[in-house]
Amino acid sequence: MLAGGSVVCVAVDVPRALPAEDLAALWRAADPAPVRIETAPSVDEGLQRAMAIGDGPIVVAGSLYLVGAVRGAIVHDEGP
Repeated sequence: MLAGGSVVCVAVDVPRALPAEDLAALWRAADPAPVRIETAPSVDEGLQRAMAIGDGPIVVAGSLYLVGAVRGAIVHDEGP
């Protein structure tokens, strides 16, 4: 499914979030191709790891909580 790609699993700080380690295990079970799959302890750390992996695009997939947390880390709105 993702040959040659990388996956960085993180969990957002909400009660129903799946632990990053559990998500990584699901990825490994679903995609036996040689894919780099790792976990990060926070959204910020996960984003830093994803940016350090290579020059390709970064795709954020998951809940709107995750997308919002990543957006907050990369877009610094000044407000009105």
